[in-house]
Amino acid sequence: MSEIVIVLILLAPVLLVVLLLNNSRKKQKKKTQEKLSAYLGVIIPGGITKSFQKQLVHQLVIIDEGSRRILLVNHHEHPLSHEQYSLDYIKTLKVVNIKQTIRDEQSKKTEVITTHIGVEIGFEKPDKEILIVFYDHMKHSIFHMADMEKEAWELHEKIAKAKIGQLVNI
Repeated sequence: MSEIVIVLILLAPVLLVVLLLNNSRKKQKKKTQEKLSAYLGVIIPGGITKSFQKQLVHQLVIIDEGSRRILLVNHHEHPLSHEQYSLDYIKTLKVVNIKQTIRDEQSKKTEVITTHIGVEIGFEKPDKEILIVFYDHMKHSIFHMADMEKEAWELHEKIAKAKIGQLVNI
């Protein structure tokens, strides 16, 4: 009987910490969602029809096929900001893996890590390239990398379809 009590006493703090972390994560996600909803209500009061919407680690991506534009809300920066781009002026569209080489001077070893995975879009007007980040090595585990790359390819496909006018009720 005493062994069971000892096990329960040892597991109780672990379960408490897990519950607190889970609750904290939910509150943070809800707070971010409320902040984004309030921001979107101010910048687009009825001006955008959401054909597609995806919240990512740094940005919120909204595709409006009706008006043929992409709205990016950067919620990673402290003051929220947004940019609108026209689907008609997309010049390049590709999924990229940004890698960084780390060198260890003592053991002469080099290691290459993926720091970001995202969709890079180049526009003619304005002459600008943007990166929609799916995987950030500071925010995600390496085990999420394959799933994030798959999601990046799905967004790539959705933007390509929206560009030619085939994105309907996604």
